[in-house]
Amino acid sequence: MIRALKARNKLGFTDGTVPKPSNDPIKESKWERANAVTCSWILGSISENIYANHACSENAQEIWKELSETYHKTDGSVIFNIHQKINSFTQGNLSLSDYFNKLDSYWKEFDGLTNLTDCTCDAATSFNIHAKLMKLMQFLSGLDDSYS
Repeated sequence: MIRALKARNKLGFTDGTVPKPSNDPIKESKWERANAVTCSWILGSISENIYANHACSENAQEIWKELSETYHKTDGSVIFNIHQKINSFTQGNLSLSDYFNKLDSYWKEFDGLTNLTDCTCDAATSFNIHAKLMKLMQFLSGLDDSYS
């Protein structure tokens, strides 16, 4: 959603960096229109059950804040569940590419939830090599026996 809002130059309506202008009816009208479009994009991207709780909201920043407070929480149980999926995931009846893509999506989700501080020292290179090696081992251990 953030990517889509950035692409349309509307992210500022969700974080408050594009405030509603005052004392200029034309600018206020344009802001109202852009805010309404942003609200419809956000509401159009969520499930019907969640939509019902926010359908009457008329401010994109308000909707974004409420959704963020409710759903943008990462706790140990979420990370644990993704970690469990990664560790128990096997190729099964998936094609090799489908198996890799699904496993890769789990890795990306895990990495996104466990962001480490950016580091440019020599240890960062070693850490990245180690992380890639561990992912390779996980990938290989989940392959069907026919690839042994």
